[in-house]
Amino acid sequence: MEVATNTPALFTHCETVYKAMLAKSVEAVFEDVSCRVYEGAGTKLFGELGLSVPYYSNVMTALKGMDCVRQLRRGGGGAPSQWLLLQPPTRELFAGLPDASEKGLQAAQEQQRYNDLNRRIAKLEKAVFDREGGSLDRPA
Repeated sequence: MEVATNTPALFTHCETVYKAMLAKSVEAVFEDVSCRVYEGAGTKLFGELGLSVPYYSNVMTALKGMDCVRQLRRGGGGAPSQWLLLQPPTRELFAGLPDASEKGLQAAQEQQRYNDLNRRIAKLEKAVFDREGGSLDRPA
């Protein structure tokens, strides 16, 4: 049974990602205001942190919803994203998020389990294929 005082996994992931972005950020000046900007591929950052990529959308949505980060430039095609770092996530800010974030996290976890099972099946099929000398008996 989960106790209400436990820290939700999504909040913990938000803290982890924000701290990593902050550590890799650089000082920048926008309209005479000094700030921190993170530039990089978010999905690669999640991989470095050991977080599953399906969490990316939920975590970044939560960070944006708490006004911890704002996207300055969308990445893609080799170009990195740019994120303005505004404030670290807090329990108070997190408590103000809609409950849908937890449902989205659950969906992401289910998708990750599905992906993991598919990878395991592919590895098993390859092992059988390799063991049998490259010929799988398949029904015609």
